[in-house]
Amino acid sequence: MKKTVSVLLLLVFVFNLGGYYFLFWVLKAKTNQELSIQLDEGDFDQSETIEIKIPITLPYPLQSNGFERQTGQFVYKQEHYQLVKQKYENDTLTVVCVRDIQTKRLTRAMDFFGEASTQQPLSDGSVNISMKIF
Repeated sequence: MKKTVSVLLLLVFVFNLGGYYFLFWVLKAKTNQELSIQLDEGDFDQSETIEIKIPITLPYPLQSNGFERQTGQFVYKQEHYQLVKQKYENDTLTVVCVRDIQTKRLTRAMDFFGEASTQQPLSDGSVNISMKIF
């Protein structure tokens, strides 16, 4: 009985040290993989895409035959985006991306959990947490 309780408490301690980070990392990787499959199949709403045009000057001419599928992600002003496709034409790089809502939710949940697990108790013994995850 003591051995079982000791192992259980040790598992809780290890999870508290960094297990939640590993859990969120696995969930984020799974979400990125699912979204990448949807984007590869073209199973996304075209009205949700954002087109970014970046002027680029190269010392040699480069033309593309339309859009090419690209993978990648970036964060801009606390919004997560997933790259869909890009093309280079004349002297402009056109990148099409889509907002990644699931990754943003997971990141907010991880931030909330990290804040909640390290927050100091108030003088009356309670903890002040007033953040909505979703």
